[in-house]
Amino acid sequence: MNEHESRGQRDASGDTLDREDADLDLPDTQAEEAASREAAHEDRHAVDGRLIARLRAEGLWHEEHAAHLGQALRSSRKIGAAIGIVMADLKVGEVAAFEILSRVSQHTNRKLNDVAHEVVDAGSAASLPLP
Repeated sequence: MNEHESRGQRDASGDTLDREDADLDLPDTQAEEAASREAAHEDRHAVDGRLIARLRAEGLWHEEHAAHLGQALRSSRKIGAAIGIVMADLKVGEVAAFEILSRVSQHTNRKLNDVAHEVVDAGSAASLPLP
């Protein structure tokens, strides 16, 4: 065995490989791989950041949307109750009762929901300023 053979290994063709020569390429390759991994990590981090921001924004929208739907449902129930009271007090049908509430809302420049609350709270259509 000669000096090269004790320091190196033989490749498939039988040539002696010197470890020191082979090690010279490793730091460059490792640095390139590390830089590539770091760039990929930064790209994923940026994408993740944008995705998280989008999900937060959509989550907020969904929370606000749910709150609006909840308010609409409560208003709808109140308006339905007011329609029933107007129907009973004024002996009119459902469509006519809704039209009466709508006209009072427009005539007094108040939201229909506010007019409905007034009727339900009073328990009577007597307080309505009929146009």
